[in-house]
Amino acid sequence: MDDQFIFIDEPRSVAPDASVDDVWKVLIVDDEPDMHAITKISLSNYEFLGRPLELHHCYSGTEAKAFLKNHDDIAVILLDVVMETDDAGLSVVEYVRKNLQNKRVRIVLRTANPGQAPEHRVITGYDINDYKEKAELTAQKLFTLMYSALRSYRDIIAIERSKRGLEAVITASVDVLERRSVDQFAQGVLQQLTALLHTSNGAALLGQSGLSAMLEGDGSLRIHAATGAFSEHTGDLAADCLPAAVLADLCVAMENTGFHRLEDRIIVSFRSSQGAVHILYLTGVSTVSGIDSRLLELFARNVSIAFENLRMYETTQASQRDVVNLLEDKPEPEPKTDTEPESAESDIPIHSDNVIRLDLVART
Repeated sequence: MDDQFIFIDEPRSVAPDASVDDVWKVLIVDDEPDMHAITKISLSNYEFLGRPLELHHCYSGTEAKAFLKNHDDIAVILLDVVMETDDAGLSVVEYVRKNLQNKRVRIVLRTANPGQAPEHRVITGYDINDYKEKAELTAQKLFTLMYSALRSYRDIIAIERSKRGLEAVITASVDVLERRSVDQFAQGVLQQLTALLHTSNGAALLGQSGLSAMLEGDGSLRIHAATGAFSEHTGDLAADCLPAAVLADLCVAMENTGFHRLEDRIIVSFRSSQGAVHILYLTGVSTVSGIDSRLLELFARNVSIAFENLRMYETTQASQRDVVNLLEDKPEPEPKTDTEPESAESDIPIHSDNVIRLDLVART
């Protein structure tokens, strides 16, 4: 079987603390050490969308269950059927799908004894994504299999992230009406957009008020929402935390508002009627359709309007607080004392004849 594989260089090492967005994690479950070695050699230097594989190894179904219980970010499982028992691999499938409720991971069964686990019965009876005989799984077929599985996993993750983003937008929309939390609203929509565009490298929404644009220039840009590499800088001034190359991109966007495509990054900028500049900055974007580009422009415009409405609301609230404070600080009039002179009206004498004359006048 070895002559069916192409032997190439050892895979490059991956940092142990690499995040899920840096690598594709693949679990090999097989009781034959040779299968681990052959698979490792065949997948060396393999990349999908510019990200390498990170291989993990288990040698029994029991070991695989213990590993998967603590690792829910595995993209693909290459799973042997017959190990410590004839159905050890099928038991792992049941455990992953039913006990762990993990529907994301792509499971590929590999067997050297197809008679013990007939393909038709296994495909229809278990939630797996592919079924291969070890004898037919050449290096080229393994490459194709992995590409298909990772593409499927990527789409599932994108849908899940988009769903979480949409839920955040719905929650934040209510919050905008109740608390005027535009930052939370922008964060939710930003999360949804990055998921739909299949990018996780980093995205940021930056804003500038009209007043700060006149007084402070480029240094007034502030990060209102961010994901990926920019997430730790939410709320900071761009000039204080972003690299020089990113700041150069932002300067271009401020000088020429609109849609900008720069290699692997996209910038959408918009200037509001109040003079405020808002910029949507996305990195790691390979391709963008015409619909996506219009969606990005619409998003930037709407968020810009939302920020302006929020600032108007905050200004109104501040003015109302100032009026209330002025009223509270106004001194109350001093109460009258017994020594004060009576009013002039009390000094006028009232005679009975005057009362009679007034009464006659009233009757006539």
